Amino acid sequence: MQSVMVVEDDPTFARTVEAHLMRAGFEVEVARDTIVALNMLEARSFDMFVVDLAMPSGKPSGLSFARMVRYQRPNSHIIFITGYPELADVIAQLPGKVFTKPVDLDAVAVEIRSQLLG
Repeated sequence: MQSVMVVEDDPTFARTVEAHLMRAGFEVEVARDTIVALNMLEARSFDMFVVDLAMPSGKPSGLSFARMVRYQRPNSHIIFITGYPELADVIAQLPGKVFTKPVDLDAVAVEIRSQLLG
């Protein structure tokens, strides 16, 4: 089973994404912020990362996390989620597919499959 780490600070949205992706057939683990996510990476690897760009104050951003992941694991698959579509200039430079909230979770599952099977 393909494993997905969801890095999302909104607990309600994180549970929604987790449940949807599990129903789509993925093994899912949730990290409430990028620090927790980095600690989880020390214990195991993941096939895909679904990362919120904005993190709580004092935590590395989702983009910083993605850069760290790609440095350690250059072939990592990453999808970004943001509630800030006005960050179009930043979004255009991201090394991965970006979904804006509200997110079509069926489309996220399709994108995960596409990237992993690609």
